[in-house]
Amino acid sequence: MSSSHAPVVDVSGLRSLLEVLEGIADPRDPRGVRHRLVSVLAVAVLTVLGGAANFREIGDQAADLPQPVLALTGARFDRRTGRYTPASGPTVRRLICAIDAEAADRLLCAWIAQHATSGMLGALAIDGKVVRGAQVTLFAAVTHGRAVVIAQLQVPAGTTETTQVRALVDPLPLTGRVVTADAAHTSKATAAYILGRDAAYLLPVKGNTPTLQAQVAAALTGINTLTTPADHIAEEHVRGQIYRRSLWLADATGVAFPGAAQAYLIRRDVFDLNGIRRRKQIIHGITSLHPADRTPAALSGYARGHWTIENKVHYVRDVTWSEDTNQTHTATGPRMMAALRNLALSVLNLHGITKIRATLQHLERRPGQAIALLNLPTT
Repeated sequence: MSSSHAPVVDVSGLRSLLEVLEGIADPRDPRGVRHRLVSVLAVAVLTVLGGAANFREIGDQAADLPQPVLALTGARFDRRTGRYTPASGPTVRRLICAIDAEAADRLLCAWIAQHATSGMLGALAIDGKVVRGAQVTLFAAVTHGRAVVIAQLQVPAGTTETTQVRALVDPLPLTGRVVTADAAHTSKATAAYILGRDAAYLLPVKGNTPTLQAQVAAALTGINTLTTPADHIAEEHVRGQIYRRSLWLADATGVAFPGAAQAYLIRRDVFDLNGIRRRKQIIHGITSLHPADRTPAALSGYARGHWTIENKVHYVRDVTWSEDTNQTHTATGPRMMAALRNLALSVLNLHGITKIRATLQHLERRPGQAIALLNLPTT
């Protein structure tokens, strides 16, 4: 058990978060309430930052939080013991599965987005993830680079994320931004919506849109990836392999797609350290960005940056918080737990922390220290 006299230095970030949490409606009858909702949620945020992956772990870690931290969250004071007492795991479960997850998710995303400045919002990736234990699909918008989750919604049963682009993105500032997505979102309706918001798009083109695929291929006719000089080449060494990404651009003449300005071809080669190629991938795509708008290097960066949402958000939630094996499936529980993980991950990413698992383990061993991370930088 941590010392009840553990120092708490700067708590402005926590106070800011508490103000946001106050905006989440408590679904309970106020009579007989022992633990304030705002305190339960604040403690959940701190413990998820300590690696808590489920309700039991939230309750267990909450019991180890220093008394000054519990006091700051507004935890219940037990006059019999003279100590602040957090909610138990079962109480956390009942509350998180009962609150308005849509409203809570929106407020948490808006709070974290305040620290993602216009520069970080230069490109947004949108993509969905199936939470397998609950079989619900969550659709999110994430900044390229630092991977800050600034919007998330649950896809209604019986539909797909492609029908929810407007609902996801409508509340976000898009003017001057670049939106990236996977090929499922490469549709005229989505492109027109993005353009109507004074933003640009960069979208891959695959077999799900055969007419568009043929038009893009025709626009790229004449490009030979073995002999035509690339407009941009990026190469890096990662875990004993060499990754080379080559980009070719062509005018989108003849491509019947809203705002189409350029077609692109990306070739991804992976070599071993002896220079022997192990695999190759060819990707075609379309963008509304003109040559004067962005350099080929920037376009290549957007194409690669889209995978931020997979590699720095979805993958990390799975391997670090075991999201896909979690059996939380009641009511709003899956979405709220994902929202808490998004918040924790965005906090770590805003601080530039790359060793996520090691950091969570460090915070689990030092209860209460996560409070310092809530003092977020604006970069």
